[in-house]
Amino acid sequence: IEERLHWFTTVVGNAQPVLASMELAMQRAALGQITPDDAVNEIEQMNRQATMSPVKLADLDAVPRHTEPLQPAMDLHGLRDALLEITPCAERLSPHPDIDGAWLLHLDGSTHAVAFDPAQAQELDGLSLLTWGSPLLDRLLDTAQPSTDD
Repeated sequence: IEERLHWFTTVVGNAQPVLASMELAMQRAALGQITPDDAVNEIEQMNRQATMSPVKLADLDAVPRHTEPLQPAMDLHGLRDALLEITPCAERLSPHPDIDGAWLLHLDGSTHAVAFDPAQAQELDGLSLLTWGSPLLDRLLDTAQPSTDD
């Protein structure tokens, strides 16, 4: 089984995108969404594109190697610093009076205790992590958008 799988992967593996498009074209023809001639044309076009492409299908398996571990463009402390440089955001953030390193976020008449440190947010109840994708951050960033009424 292992030899057959290796043979299949070697012979067919890199052609999977072409085979998938062939299957889709045949399926659409069978459902009457396109004519059989259109299906043949789509398959031939995909084959031509795969054959003439400067990037060969085999190249798609290549994974770049990095000499150093990748780092995010901005960590959570960088996010905090960036928010404090945006006046409408900075106006809504103030240091938490009782929790070192935490902040109070004032939004829409409510105050939320937030942190930019995942460990701190996890260990203290009532402290939300202010990070990418969090609804609080999205709402805060919305306040920094210029008004369309101007």
